[in-house]
Amino acid sequence: MRRVGGLGLLLVCVGVTLSTPAWGDSDDSFRKGMVAADLGRYAEAVGRFREAISEDSRESTRQILISGVFYTAYLPHYQLGRALLLIGESECAAALEAWSISERQGVVHGRSRPWAGRVRGRGPG
Repeated sequence: MRRVGGLGLLLVCVGVTLSTPAWGDSDDSFRKGMVAADLGRYAEAVGRFREAISEDSRESTRQILISGVFYTAYLPHYQLGRALLLIGESECAAALEAWSISERQGVVHGRSRPWAGRVRGRGPG
């Protein structure tokens, strides 16, 4: 039986690392979206939340570290709706759709209703 030397084992480990998908990409995109929204860069936040959704569209109660000691639940559809609303009236329909998806997933439990009320109150009739 032949033993694998140190270099052989290293090459196998590197190969496994390179072929394994990066975990946490959706968390990173979500985190960057939250930071952008906090800084008032809503268009950037929308892009980051959409990126997070493309990587993992299921909302959950898992807590994502945003910065320092601030954690929040992974709610990319909900946060996308907020960012779209804060962009302005042109995005009201998209904000409502994002919140509808969020509500259907069942994690937010009505959290988007006050925001949706704001949209309905100012959106086109």
